Amino acid sequence: MHFPYPVYFVYKNKTHGITDGLTEIDPNAKPERFKTGEDCWILQTFLYLKQNGYSNIYLVSDIVPGQICVIHYWELATKDRSYRSFIIAIQADTPLAPLANIRVVQNKLRLASNYDCYITHWPQPGLISRNSKRGSTIKNIAYIGHPDYLAAEFKSAFFKDQLEKIGVSLLIKESDWNDYSNVDLVLAVRDISAFDISGKPPSKLINAWKAGCPALMGPDPAYQQLRKDDLDYIEVYSAEDAYDAIVKLIQKPELYEAMLNRCLARSDEFTINTIARQWEELFFGRVSLEYERYLDNQRGYKKMISFMKFIVRAIKHKVERKAFFRLIHKPVV
Repeated sequence: MHFPYPVYFVYKNKTHGITDGLTEIDPNAKPERFKTGEDCWILQTFLYLKQNGYSNIYLVSDIVPGQICVIHYWELATKDRSYRSFIIAIQADTPLAPLANIRVVQNKLRLASNYDCYITHWPQPGLISRNSKRGSTIKNIAYIGHPDYLAAEFKSAFFKDQLEKIGVSLLIKESDWNDYSNVDLVLAVRDISAFDISGKPPSKLINAWKAGCPALMGPDPAYQQLRKDDLDYIEVYSAEDAYDAIVKLIQKPELYEAMLNRCLARSDEFTINTIARQWEELFFGRVSLEYERYLDNQRGYKKMISFMKFIVRAIKHKVERKAFFRLIHKPVV
């Protein structure tokens, strides 16, 4: 299969060379390999689309002049003379990217213009589901991610002691993010700025669904965007809320069972093929149309006008970057 135009995935990770077998990796066979935003958005997307049979996609270390190039925001720089190419920027936990022709966002709140499109973040590769033999047992509640982002009250000795009294342990998994085999509930309540939360993806919820683990989630917009009813997850604002929810689920195993069944139902919405189709629709649709306009603007006097517009975008790019770092450190409101 072919996309209307070749697509180049720009992967600049300096710790791995382009020729070390990256193009042959199966993400689900080597989940530990995918840690950075560039790994997950650039390398994973390339690999999954390649597995789906697309032959005119390429993994490269630098922007290719005149071509469609997909690149992570943090690797997009004016010194690369990106104006020479059609840029699709991955705008993940990052500032706005005016340098890009099209921006891919991971939270619908970051859809700022007609140049932005939302694509679901890939689920955790190599995911090991909750052991079905655990039934309706609730013994382990897990926060999966960097501990610094977990709200402080959930890490307190008081909260842990309260859980121990009802026979529940809190697991803070800093590694093995793909292993949910002994997890009965997922906890995800962040302690970050409201601005930062507005750009976060719903990955923790999607991974919980796919792992068959009911979840206690904070009031993140990304989770709320996917929520259909109370069975999707229990929204909690504090450690007290979480404790009350756990007690309720222990006392009402039928509710826990219903949430388990909902996990199975919702997980079908976020398969590799489903997300791959979002990328396919982007490349066959908006990208092809905008790229043809881009090519037309590279002819004659239009090329000079295009370059002047790039200068303006480059200035805006720097302004947005400064604004991002000013806002992201604001306290949660």
